[in-house]
Amino acid sequence: MGASSWLSSDTSLVLTFQLPRSRSVPYSTLFENNSYLRMLNKILQLELGSIEMYTRCINCLGVENVEATIDAHRQQAKNLVNLIVYNRGIPEEKGFSLSPEIGMLAHGLGRHLGKAWAHRTSHVTCLHLERMLQRRYTAALSEAPYPDRAILQDHAKRTGNHIAWLTEAKDESSDSETIVEL
Repeated sequence: MGASSWLSSDTSLVLTFQLPRSRSVPYSTLFENNSYLRMLNKILQLELGSIEMYTRCINCLGVENVEATIDAHRQQAKNLVNLIVYNRGIPEEKGFSLSPEIGMLAHGLGRHLGKAWAHRTSHVTCLHLERMLQRRYTAALSEAPYPDRAILQDHAKRTGNHIAWLTEAKDESSDSETIVEL
């Protein structure tokens, strides 16, 4: 396994040498069927989508430090691009977005149903997005080569912090709504 041979010009001498396993198996491939690279690209698309989502919902969330969260997602997206390139992949830097019709429908509903509904919907959407990112990071950690694990663990930890931050903000906003209703 992993043995290579060289045949000399006089055909009587055959040299066989064994490469170490780490050298005989490529670090990653350029093929599209590399599941780890596909997984990183999907996470990158989610990160870019989360930047877009937080940017659109910056006024709807009604919480502090949204800009810091956007900056953290930008940094994570840059790190993911570097990981993909390092693993000899091609980053797909297109974020996902909702179709314009759904966006217009949500905007219209938000105008008619009021600010509380918009805040609640924005919180729930961002929370679902962060949980989806956390699941993807956990899945990527199981397939990640050793050098990539520290970066992915840091991203998973940051995403967990974002989930905790959004949960606290949601609880605070629901507490203030119940006080107003009383």
